[in-house]
Amino acid sequence: MIPQVLSLMVATAAAEDAPAPGAPAPATSEATAGVPRKELPPNPRAQWDFTAHALGKGQWRVGLLYQDYGLTPQLSVGTAALGWLLGPNARAKATLWEGKRVDVSADAGVWQVDLSRLQLPAASTARVTPLGWRASWVVGPRWSLHAGQGWVLGRVTGNLTDEQISAGINRAVGVDALGDALGGSGVGAYVDARLTLLQGRFGTEWRFNRQNSLVFQSNAFVRVDGIVAGGFRSAPRDGTSAGVGASAQVQSTLSSLPNATSLAWHWSKERFNLRLGIPLEPSNPRAWMDTIQVFWLLGPTPAPKPLPDRRR
Repeated sequence: MIPQVLSLMVATAAAEDAPAPGAPAPATSEATAGVPRKELPPNPRAQWDFTAHALGKGQWRVGLLYQDYGLTPQLSVGTAALGWLLGPNARAKATLWEGKRVDVSADAGVWQVDLSRLQLPAASTARVTPLGWRASWVVGPRWSLHAGQGWVLGRVTGNLTDEQISAGINRAVGVDALGDALGGSGVGAYVDARLTLLQGRFGTEWRFNRQNSLVFQSNAFVRVDGIVAGGFRSAPRDGTSAGVGASAQVQSTLSSLPNATSLAWHWSKERFNLRLGIPLEPSNPRAWMDTIQVFWLLGPTPAPKPLPDRRR
């Protein structure tokens, strides 16, 4: 389905994105004072998080999870403030193509998590690097289609000392079965997992007016590839150490996993925005993140970009 949508986007862009001779420059502000938002015409590029559309220059999008800022009309940067409790994180989104009806963007981010902060008995870290792209086609003033792909590059590394191995077994079975054998031996365990997950992205929205819209999203992981290695090794003695371990290649489709598919109502009141709905598969926490969102848009508010007249 995504290839067909993209082919329509490209055809539309080629037919309509050429500038018309003598066309006026797009407006940068809009006089809407005193007019109820539900009586204003829809803004086709109002949605940002699941689309290829850009955040305005100097505009803030402050949500409960993510906070983003428009550095330029084509580039925004952001972070998850609460996520810093586990480790540093950042993300960015750049517009690669901005046409009259078709926009294309790329996004990237990084999460560095110190797993010891989650009370795990190991000196372990996790790094997650999401990458992806999206294309958005404004079919008309009320309807848009969005599609793309994403890749999540993840690496988890960890080490357990002999004391941690013994303590973990002791807590699990209630007996210090290996205390004498491992105590002071310098034997430790390690794990190193590197995984790449492929994600399909699809979304569509129907705008009733400037205030109300209906949003459908589906973000499904469809494949995972990677290598997982682990084993035991001894502490270096006289410049040498010994170890034994194994590795396994992971390669699988993920059709059995629940998809992050949701249908939600989006309500916008000037600066305040609320998205509320029901995930089609409630067992997936990621779907709830798409379904329930609260955020504020601060800073300058550019006027909606006008759509070209249909010439065919």
